[in-house]
Amino acid sequence: MLRRNRVSRGRKRFLPQRQPALLKPISCVPKSSPSAESSGSAATSTATVATLACASGRTRCLLCTPTLISKRDIQPADICLCDLDGNMLAGNGPRTSELLLHLEIYKANPRARAVVHCHPPHATAFAITGTAPPIGLIPEYEIFIGPAAVARYETPGTQAFAETVLPFIQDHNTILLSNHGIVCWADTVTHAEWLVEILENYCKTYLIAQQIGKPLAFLPDEKIQEILALKRRMGLPDARIAQLEPHE
Repeated sequence: MLRRNRVSRGRKRFLPQRQPALLKPISCVPKSSPSAESSGSAATSTATVATLACASGRTRCLLCTPTLISKRDIQPADICLCDLDGNMLAGNGPRTSELLLHLEIYKANPRARAVVHCHPPHATAFAITGTAPPIGLIPEYEIFIGPAAVARYETPGTQAFAETVLPFIQDHNTILLSNHGIVCWADTVTHAEWLVEILENYCKTYLIAQQIGKPLAFLPDEKIQEILALKRRMGLPDARIAQLEPHE
C-alpha cells in the first residue's frame, strides 16, 4: 500500500522554494519511515547529497554521505564536505563513489537541491529489465513522479555513468539506472527521499496487483489531465505538462 497520509500531509511543503543567497547546512541523511527501514530500501543503501552555500555565499559546496558505511550507522561527523569538482574539503572518510552522478544533476538543473541515489529492490527490478513502471494507476504516483525515465547502463562511479541522466533531469525527478538502481532529485533531502519511497512502493504495489489475475483499472484520461494541471501549479516536473492547453 502506498503511504498516502505521510505524503499528503507534506504536499503544501512540496512546492519548489525560492533559494536564499545563503543556505543553512542540513543533515544529509533523511529520516526514513518505518516501512523504508524494514525493507532497507532507503535506510541502508542510499548515497545522499545535499547542497549548501559556504560562508562567502559564492563558493558552492556539497554535503554527501561517505562510502562503505551503512546509512544506519552514519554519525554527523561522518558527513563529507566536497566542492563541485568532487574534492574532499572535510570529513572522516572517503566520500561516496557516486558523487559524480549527483554533481551532474546539480550542475544541469538548478531546481535540484538534494539528490538521493539508492537500490530499492522493486524499483531496481524494473531497472534491470530496462523498463519503467506503467503510469496511470495511482494518483499519488502521477502527481509526484509520473513517467519515470530509464537511463542506459554505464559502469557505476564513472563520468560516463554520471552523464547518462543528463537527457532526463529537466522533465523527470526520478530516473531508473539500468542494471543498477534509481536516482531522485528534489528541493530538499526529505522530499527526494519521499520520491524514493513513492517509487518503490508503487513498483511493489503494481507487481502485487499483477498477481491477482484481474485487469488493472487505469485512471481516465480526463483525470490524468486534471493531475497534470495540478502538477503545473505545484511546479513539479513532467514532460506531459507541455501538452496541456494554456488555460488548463
